[in-house]
Amino acid sequence: MQRRELVRIRVLGDLQVTRRDGTAVRADEWRTGKTRDLLRLLALANGRPIRSDHLTELLWPGVSSTKARNRLRTAVSQIRLTLGDQSVVRHPDGYLLADAVLDAHQFTDLALRAAAAVAKGDHIAVLPIARSAERLYRDDFHATRTTAYGPAPSGIASGSCDRDSRVTPPRPPWPKMSIERPCTSPGWPPSWTRPRRPPTGC
Repeated sequence: MQRRELVRIRVLGDLQVTRRDGTAVRADEWRTGKTRDLLRLLALANGRPIRSDHLTELLWPGVSSTKARNRLRTAVSQIRLTLGDQSVVRHPDGYLLADAVLDAHQFTDLALRAAAAVAKGDHIAVLPIARSAERLYRDDFHATRTTAYGPAPSGIASGSCDRDSRVTPPRPPWPKMSIERPCTSPGWPPSWTRPRRPPTGC
């Protein structure tokens, strides 16, 4: 059986998306910031459906339900058109994004692996995990406009992002010598720390 290629989505930093055929999506192909935010929301849900009324409340607050539903359908159609497939699947409970991989989920998995290694005292195992996480992390998470991000992967907080604002994602619990200070962003687990590169020679 042939392996199905995945849509690859990066949200740690500016949104970057790679289609199943390996081509990159240009920023202008999304047409609107709301379309990009809808993709972020669906990707963060990690394959779980999000109710349509919840999506419209998050993305179009204050807009009549009829107009909001129409805008949601338009945004879903635009994502499908841009990706060139049916990755956004209609579900009885709303919509879900299928067959996609998100850098934030990969980052969280690496952080959990690093935490387990630290708990065992295996700091040597932490180094390659930390390097993999650093390659994933380009910048803080961005949202296009004020959007209350409800669904989020384990370890990633729910919160709101104003235009051009940033929410700091969790970082792996690095060895003590490289810890700079605790992460104080609202909603993040207090155990996460902000990494600092160790001095040369460590």
